[in-house]
Amino acid sequence: MGSTMTLVNGTTPGRLSLQLVDATCNKNGFEYGVSDRVLCGLRASKVPLASDDVKHVKTLRELENACQGSFNALLYFAHGGRVDGTEASKIQAGDMVTTWYLLQHLNLNLEDKLVCLCVCHGYNGDAINTLPQGNLFALTVVAPKDAISGQEAVLFFPKFFATLAPLCPNEIDPNIVREKVNELNNLVGNKMKIFSQGLSG
Repeated sequence: MGSTMTLVNGTTPGRLSLQLVDATCNKNGFEYGVSDRVLCGLRASKVPLASDDVKHVKTLRELENACQGSFNALLYFAHGGRVDGTEASKIQAGDMVTTWYLLQHLNLNLEDKLVCLCVCHGYNGDAINTLPQGNLFALTVVAPKDAISGQEAVLFFPKFFATLAPLCPNEIDPNIVREKVNELNNLVGNKMKIFSQGLSG
């Protein structure tokens, strides 16, 4: 079960180290290609990676295992959607689709990390606003407020992390993350939004 974390410091500790997890199960036949192209862009930009490849997860146990490594930033490829317009947004977690409220009870250890969502199909309505305010799922979440295309993902995420990494030699400051999101948001039609309890205002 996830645990409630008291926010002591408003930054994510450590030099940026990025883990890529793809929970789409390649449902529509294009998703694995998108995550692989993003990985190639990250490698070309020399973004510090926690592992050499994308972790393709198909079960909740595989998802939990993929989140146990020594990284402080996660790029999560998934599908999303609304439950009925009033409940929490859905997000794909391996072989099932769940809500953010249930997903945060997995042992993902993301409470002090930066999490970026890549939702190219069945976007999640705005996952950021479904996060309970009193129980941190992640310190900082960058997520789309509308569907993004695979091409937009390939354009945005490598550039975003490549420009962020040099500015985070010792910690990831949510205020710098916000600055980079705002600077590069035109690459995805201004669809990306940031949520963090570490923002200064």
